[in-house]
Amino acid sequence: MRLNLPPDEYYAQLTKVPTSGGAIFRNSKGEFLIIKKTYGDKGWSIPGGMTDQHENPREAVLREIQEELGLHLKQARLFCVDFAKNPPYDRILFVFDCGILDDQMISSIRIDTDEIGQFKFVPQEEMFMLLGPKIKKRLENSLEHLFKSSCVYLESGEKTS
Repeated sequence: MRLNLPPDEYYAQLTKVPTSGGAIFRNSKGEFLIIKKTYGDKGWSIPGGMTDQHENPREAVLREIQEELGLHLKQARLFCVDFAKNPPYDRILFVFDCGILDDQMISSIRIDTDEIGQFKFVPQEEMFMLLGPKIKKRLENSLEHLFKSSCVYLESGEKTS
């Protein structure tokens, strides 16, 4: 890597790793909100998506929540960063605690049927049975930090230490 370059040339030679944000919601019973996608593998996942250009992961997750669920939130607390090594498409995934939804907020959910076929709240054990393997591993190794109000760094869903 060359260091003595004008900024545009220097930054053009750096690695470009896409980022995304995912959201964890719970209801008053402690159940987790999961969504069934209408695209890709069409499996169960959590709300969220890729960042747009010049958007940070928290902004992306708040935008995706609005697009996918029709919810207008201002807060999201980071509890997991996962560097997913998956050549040639490595990715950095950020997972946010988006809080506990009350009955009024749940009844106001309006899903974007182009992206989501349905949503439901399920206990943690059922969530792990329904989620795809990558998101399942990520959440299995990070959910304790949701409850501790801390943050964990993972690599491809695995703890590093």
